[in-house]
Amino acid sequence: MAELTTIRAASMEEAMQQAGLQVPPSLPPGKLVRFRTAGSSRSGWAKRFADGRGGVFGDWITDERYLWLSDTGEPFDEAGRELIRQQAELARQRYEREQRRRQAQAARTAADIWAQAEPVSDHPYLRAKGIQPGWHLGPVRQYRGQLVIPVLALSGGNTGEIVSLQFIAPSGGKRFLSGGRVQGAGWLMHARDCDGEIFICEGWATAVTLGNAFFPGAQVVAAFNAGNLVDVALAIRTQCPKARLTIAADNDHRTRGNPGLTKAREAAAATGARIFYPDKAALGTGTDFNDLYLTQKEGATE
Repeated sequence: MAELTTIRAASMEEAMQQAGLQVPPSLPPGKLVRFRTAGSSRSGWAKRFADGRGGVFGDWITDERYLWLSDTGEPFDEAGRELIRQQAELARQRYEREQRRRQAQAARTAADIWAQAEPVSDHPYLRAKGIQPGWHLGPVRQYRGQLVIPVLALSGGNTGEIVSLQFIAPSGGKRFLSGGRVQGAGWLMHARDCDGEIFICEGWATAVTLGNAFFPGAQVVAAFNAGNLVDVALAIRTQCPKARLTIAADNDHRTRGNPGLTKAREAAAATGARIFYPDKAALGTGTDFNDLYLTQKEGATE
């Protein structure tokens, strides 16, 4: 569970903007507000404290959580600081209860949808990604025209169970099951063998490409996004302490700060993994190993 990150700002709206979250139309004091975030359906949440001098907000999906403290130039006295601490603790407890409830419901919904989904024979997204007939696709199904990728618990008492789903539309649009857990969870291409090498990457198509085109038969884990690489790598390292871990990073060379490489390096440092990534000269406008496969199938830099 993520810790609260404190932001001092003149208003809660300004604090949310600093955190990169959309500001809902209203933030009434004392009430929990839910709102849309990028790529998700109403996974944002916020609560302004009754005194108007603080609040908490975050995202159910990414588990990012923030504490806003009013920065008006007036110092908090000890009573004010204690009130903020109490309110933040109560908000944290409510958040965690609500998150557990939402995740449990999402896991039940995911199991139902997965049971109804059908085997994949052909799909526009597979063709767009150059995924060949006969490739091993791992656990994936089709539901109402969309690919369905199971999001699996990688640690804890429910390791291996489906906790959420990712849906991929024919156009390539992606979304996760509302309320489902993603952080610390992932997708596995093969049953885990802790005695071998395990590759960890971001997207499902990248994982399938790595396990078929670049390293046939390899064990590959998809973390779904850069922000999840560290948690997934730590979960795999805990379960498989002797495995050789390799982070197959996205090279977001056209994005400021290159989040794919930045987070991959954090994951490698945290787990003793090696890291490699596609060379930008070979990628053109692409970022990952599937893009590399589609361009010239060469150019990995270690």
